Amino acid sequence: MLKNLMTIVVIFLVLSCAGCNRIQRVLAPDAPSDVTPTDVQPPKDVTPTDVQPPQSDNEGIGIFDTSVMAGHGLEAEVYIPGGEILYLPDFEPLTPIRTFSVANVDVPERDYEEGFPELGIDVLENFAIRLRGKLKVETPGQYNFALASDDGSKLYVNGNLIVDNDGLHGMRTERGNLTLTAGMHDIELQYFQGPRTEIGLQWFWQPPNGTEQIVPPEVLYPPDPDTSEVTQPTPPSMPPEGMALIPAGTFQMGSDDADADAREQPVHTVHLDAFYMDIYEVTNAQFKAFVDANLQWQKDNIEDRFHADTWGDYLELWSGTDYPAGKADHPVTHVSWYAAMAYAEWAGKRLPTEAEWEYAARGGLVGQKYPWGDTITPADANYRDSNIHDTTPVGQYAANGYGLYDMAGNVWEWCLDAYDFGFYAVSENSRNPLAGGETVQELRENFATIPTYPSRVLRGGNWNFDAQSLRVAFRHGNVPVSVLSPNGFRCARGTVTP
Repeated sequence: MLKNLMTIVVIFLVLSCAGCNRIQRVLAPDAPSDVTPTDVQPPKDVTPTDVQPPQSDNEGIGIFDTSVMAGHGLEAEVYIPGGEILYLPDFEPLTPIRTFSVANVDVPERDYEEGFPELGIDVLENFAIRLRGKLKVETPGQYNFALASDDGSKLYVNGNLIVDNDGLHGMRTERGNLTLTAGMHDIELQYFQGPRTEIGLQWFWQPPNGTEQIVPPEVLYPPDPDTSEVTQPTPPSMPPEGMALIPAGTFQMGSDDADADAREQPVHTVHLDAFYMDIYEVTNAQFKAFVDANLQWQKDNIEDRFHADTWGDYLELWSGTDYPAGKADHPVTHVSWYAAMAYAEWAGKRLPTEAEWEYAARGGLVGQKYPWGDTITPADANYRDSNIHDTTPVGQYAANGYGLYDMAGNVWEWCLDAYDFGFYAVSENSRNPLAGGETVQELRENFATIPTYPSRVLRGGNWNFDAQSLRVAFRHGNVPVSVLSPNGFRCARGTVTP
């Protein structure tokens, strides 16, 4: 079909798309391919050794927008691997024949002839493109990505495969998501066009609490950008297993909406350093490992000073060291603040401060009532209106923007702080606040001697409370010896310096 493929490739790379403007920028619906591997033509007579030395310019390839803003854009490389391409090739041993800059990735499905009518050909096929650069994230949280392509495509973020749309097929869309911190993230987007007559590649994202759209050019940077004006925190180490990184930040703590009460006021500015938070509430299975290794915290051995019968029975539903059958992955309940502290120390962690808890529960959202938004239904969390009347397995409901589950409902969660009604009035513009007068280190080292008054903070609501208590700003507390049925916890890790 092509007598001189390389001549056509060079022409193809420098022409502009003449017909793209009439294609609307929308996600193409999934469409079955009308070409299968058995329909392809015999291999072409082009091999990797036939390609010319790489060229570099900014004329690009006609299907892409190369009107790159200064300092922005992705770096694109074009390859001719040789023969028919049915799946994405291994790029590492290949040599690009052309490099150029791309403003963004928005090529709606179209026929080759639409953009290259003057060439007098039906198709140019079996080439691959790799686009690399940086993605700037300002709002931390969960990001949803989508790739619509004809033929195959893949998206890698920070070296991790997020969207896999590989293979020979018509225009179709695949999706993936991950939680991103504020800063710059490595991006690699791969695409190939096999033996077909149509082409298309669109890269979409949906930021936290945003709408799906083409990834805009202003957040795309070349692989080695000038970051002198870009906020880019020091890359953190990998989170410990089962924990999520909660990035440093500033937020408005408390609430002044119609549902708020005096305990949640005044709304005040709080600055927090980065820390780690358990993705899930501590489960029965995890707590059993703790009591098996620490006999003094078993149900039949715990000292009276660490729990009080008037406030429930410690591990009430357990039989000795065994939790209720079928509830290994349910949150542990009937635990006192002292027991939660002891578990956290044994696990090399600590309880979160009240400020850390609320900041993490908000998941990057601003001014919203719940970890996911402003409204609540039984599909969102386990609370009174769910009519379950018991705990549910951790992680059964959707995570918030930081990847944390059950930050509303299921069980109350103990925090480090003393429960101080007036603390908000004296903690405006504070950094890593902690109510009660002790430091984190003092609490960790001496928790067994902390008096039973004042009460300690509980957050998040539970399966037996109404929607009001599930709001991220809602404050609650109880004496640290309390072992009521809804009392559970999750852990944090990281140094807190007021």
